[in-house]
Amino acid sequence: MGRRANLDAAFDQLRQYALALENPPLLIVSDMARFRIRTNWTNSVSRTHEFELDDLADAATRDRLKWAFSDPGRLRPGETRQALTERVAASFASVAQALRDRGHDPPTVAHFINRLVFCMFADDVGLLPDHMFTRMLRHALPVPARFGELAGELFRAMASGGRVGFETVDWFNGSLFNDDTTLPLEKNDIQTVLEASDLDWSEIDPSILGTLFERGLDPAKRVQLGAHYTDRDKIMLLVEPVVVRPLLAEWDAEKTAITAELARAEAAKSARWCPRPRSSSLRPAAGEQGLQRAPFPRVNRHSYSSLTAMNARGEPRAGPGQPPLAGVPVARLRSGSPAGPRSRPCSVCQ
Repeated sequence: MGRRANLDAAFDQLRQYALALENPPLLIVSDMARFRIRTNWTNSVSRTHEFELDDLADAATRDRLKWAFSDPGRLRPGETRQALTERVAASFASVAQALRDRGHDPPTVAHFINRLVFCMFADDVGLLPDHMFTRMLRHALPVPARFGELAGELFRAMASGGRVGFETVDWFNGSLFNDDTTLPLEKNDIQTVLEASDLDWSEIDPSILGTLFERGLDPAKRVQLGAHYTDRDKIMLLVEPVVVRPLLAEWDAEKTAITAELARAEAAKSARWCPRPRSSSLRPAAGEQGLQRAPFPRVNRHSYSSLTAMNARGEPRAGPGQPPLAGVPVARLRSGSPAGPRSRPCSVCQ
């Protein structure tokens, strides 16, 4: 990469390699004039350290670069995603409490708070153009009385698709933006929401939507409506025995069969050379897409551990955009069918 190259494009390419490299804790790109170090620890908030060659005159900056290669753990952020999510939820809970204290209907407050939170996610992933929601908050902060008008215009455009000023806003389906109802916010409320909006919402767990809906209701209404948010730990009490354990048991059985097939192939190869490609296993989680979001981390960890186990047996790694292991599917291997047009099994393999 030459000087003044596009570090964003380089980082996007690096992320494609990250899984094949077993998710390293640091992702580093450089054009030899600028350096970008992004932390990548599981369940920790990501932090980006960016500096140029001239900045290395500072001892603290030199230390960060040195630690990246000699002691990566010193760059690990202290705050977890869960802690950040709880901190943001607490700040929104204070806004919800203030709105209820002013006499607003609790279900309406809960719905309104979730609209604000969704807009922050939409801002960060580009569903709203050029951080439109954050810009709206900045415009409303000096004159809080304008918040209702500005937010109503945005919600109206999101409800059916339209324009805010000269900018196009796409239609957001579902019932979250079924109208343009807003609640008036005071200056302190807007400041709290704005501070939350300035965070990196890709680091905040989407489960915050359920947390805030529950906290937006007062306890009496919560009982009447039967509205209780089920947190991740309670979900995993169900997912663990129903999804994760059967999947692990299935993989253990499959791994035993694969080990036997590999031993047979090695014996055949030692007896007579055979052009059959090396075998590999299909990903065990064939129906993974149908699972709810909660078990994904466990399923993914299981997938990576199984890939690592296969790599330890000498299977080649693939580049970005390709599966980490490629070869003959297990069912095909067991049937003894040729793996490709150039492969002809020898008499031992047959």
